[in-house]
Amino acid sequence: HKRLMDIADEKDALYAKPRPSHSDLAAYFMDGRLDFSGGGEFSGRMTAPIVIAGAIADGFLRQRGIFTGSHILSVGNVHDDAFDSVGLSKETLDGVRDKQFGVLNDDRGKEMLELIAKTRAEGDSVGGVIECGAVGVPAWLGGELFDGLEATLAHLVFSVPAVKGFEIGAGFAASKSFGSENNDEFYFDGDAVKTYTNHAGGILGGITDGMPVVFRAAIKPTPSIAKAQRTVDFASGENTEIKVEGRHDACIVPRALPVLESCLTIALLDKILS
Repeated sequence: HKRLMDIADEKDALYAKPRPSHSDLAAYFMDGRLDFSGGGEFSGRMTAPIVIAGAIADGFLRQRGIFTGSHILSVGNVHDDAFDSVGLSKETLDGVRDKQFGVLNDDRGKEMLELIAKTRAEGDSVGGVIECGAVGVPAWLGGELFDGLEATLAHLVFSVPAVKGFEIGAGFAASKSFGSENNDEFYFDGDAVKTYTNHAGGILGGITDGMPVVFRAAIKPTPSIAKAQRTVDFASGENTEIKVEGRHDACIVPRALPVLESCLTIALLDKILS
């Protein structure tokens, strides 16, 4: 605390005030780092290498007949149509990827854009949910416990700074259902074994079952907002307020689409190569 006050004395007033919901204060308490220039290594900018690696992985997956995609499932309280977790297709995934604003239902997309514009005008921010899917995934990728595809996906997804929630298949909704409702019953489709439903999200026991892999990630609102927020001032040792000036996205959900999709492509290729 004393060292942080010394640093604050050397800088202007902004640098003495940790920004709410940013990593400023926690990073300093961890190992003495104090970097207010866009969040430093905690910034979403650090996900650029994930997207590069994901694009490379996507090329290898497509050669193997595995196709991935993502869309904005929600922004605030405006919801897009969800992926069909049983009948998800390459055409659906590629179709949303080619859009300027990544939604399945364009009318809902317009509503999302209107909400984002309204939020920006109010000096605030809004979060949302991204849904990712993969088709053509063979029924053997993954492993037990720490080697499971779910574990690998969760590790990658939570490495994205803005992510605060993660679920596969029915996710948290499964906790409200009975086993008779949540279980995915099997049937033969020629020589292949498929399921009538896909509440498991294409993963059983950490291993893919041949159905589409579907997961969702919750993205928090951008913490840098123009509204006044309460914080502390290490220079004066008093409680105070802060306004974060400059250009900041009112919603980072659209920017996170390729990042989350890249997490999926990297995880799948990792399991193919392991």
